[in-house]
Amino acid sequence: MPTGAITEYIDVAQITLYVFWLFFFGLILYLRREDSREGYPLEADVGGRVRAKNIFFLPKPKEFIRPHNQGSLFAPNDERDTREVKATRMAPWPGAAYVPTGDPMVDGLGPAAWAERPKQPDLDLHGKNLIVPLRNAENEGFSIAAASRDPRGFEVLGMDDVVAGRVTDIWFTKAEKDVRYLEVDVSGKGSVLLPIGFARVDMDKPQVTVRAIKGEQFARVPTLAKGDEVTLDEEERIQAFYGGGYFYADPKRAEPLV
Repeated sequence: MPTGAITEYIDVAQITLYVFWLFFFGLILYLRREDSREGYPLEADVGGRVRAKNIFFLPKPKEFIRPHNQGSLFAPNDERDTREVKATRMAPWPGAAYVPTGDPMVDGLGPAAWAERPKQPDLDLHGKNLIVPLRNAENEGFSIAAASRDPRGFEVLGMDDVVAGRVTDIWFTKAEKDVRYLEVDVSGKGSVLLPIGFARVDMDKPQVTVRAIKGEQFARVPTLAKGDEVTLDEEERIQAFYGGGYFYADPKRAEPLV
C-alpha cells in the first residue's frame, strides 16, 4: 500500500478531510446557537404572534454575572418587549411603515428609537459613577484646561436659532476624561443634558448651536431622576431624542428632498 494508506480504500488525508468536515459542522452549529441568545423566539411583524422555538438552534440559558454586586442575567430568557407602540400602520401587510400617533421623539419611534437599559449609572472599575458633572469632581482636581475656554455660561441655540437656555455645567467621564454632555438650564424646564456630539461650540460668539432640534423642543428632552447622576436608560433616551430630531424635529425633514 502507498505511504499514508490505512486500508486499500482509506488513507490519512481522507480521514483528515472527514474530521475537518465534522469540526466545521460543529462550529457552524455552535455559532448559530450562540447568536440566538437575544431576540429569540422571533415575533411576527403583524399580530404579535411568537414563532415556535427551534430547539435544535436555541441554546440553554447562560448566566452572565454583572460586576459590583448587580446580580446576574440569563439569556435566552423568553422575555418580550411589552412597550406600547404609539403608532399605526399605513397598511396591513408585514413591513408596512408606521405613522406616529403621539410625539415620536419621546415615544421612541424610527430614528428616535431607544433600547431598554438598566436604570442605574455606568460604573468604573471601582464601582463609582463613570460620568459625573464637573461641579462634583473639582475637589478631586478636575478642571478645564488652561488652554481651553470654559463653555459654561454660553447661550444654547436650536436649529431655528431660538435661544433654548444656557450651559451651566460639563459632564465628563472620569476614566477617559472626555466631555460627554453639556448641562443646559432651560427656562421653565430646569436642567437637561445635551450630548456633546450634537453640539457645535462656537468660542468666538460665544454660543452653542444644536442642529438636531428646535429651541422650544429642549423643554421636552428627557430629564434625570437625580440631578447629579445619569443612568444608562436615561442616556439611551436622551441620545434617541436628539437623534430623532434630525427626522422629526421639523415636518420638512421627513419629506423627500426632490
